Amino acid sequence: MKKIYLSITLLYAIAHSMTLDAQQYNLTSQGRSINAPIINSIDGKFPIEILFRLRDRIGRLITYNHSPNAATVITLHDLALHEHTFEPAKAQAYLKKCIASVSEVAQTEPCFNLFHKMYPMLDQLVQDWADQFHMRNGKFYAFIKSWQTLGKEHELLTNQIHSLQELEQYLCELHQFLSDLAISCPKAYASYQSRN
Repeated sequence: MKKIYLSITLLYAIAHSMTLDAQQYNLTSQGRSINAPIINSIDGKFPIEILFRLRDRIGRLITYNHSPNAATVITLHDLALHEHTFEPAKAQAYLKKCIASVSEVAQTEPCFNLFHKMYPMLDQLVQDWADQFHMRNGKFYAFIKSWQTLGKEHELLTNQIHSLQELEQYLCELHQFLSDLAISCPKAYASYQSRN
């Protein structure tokens, strides 16, 4: 009975956290169509599963239980919300650990390799996306504009992200971009559906 209780508690906390994240950063839980001419150049040129896989891993990073006590759920949103109450050393330790987790995802997910290979198109796409959805002041936009070398994600995130709240914002915006890109590629999505 205890395991079921913990599972329900964790699911509730995750759902609550994602709702708060979306509201705080003016994002939506659904994909939105990106109106960018460059979409036609990339639609159908890559398996859309890699977008879904990265998006799901990013979602897990946002909602991951960071508490050493399994009975207590502390998500990244919780950490960001209470960051001001932590001792500076504790906040930095959490931030360092979370950035290391994000960097590990960047180094192991094929989506980052794809993004790097198509960087000039990705750069333009993210610019169009940021303009359309008013995300120019976002952390993900700043990351893409500075990201030139594959494998330097940890260094770049460490230089650009200075708080747990900024990291949460970056991850939420990346999650939203992946959802928007997936829904904006009808050929790739149709191909994915035909295989599943």
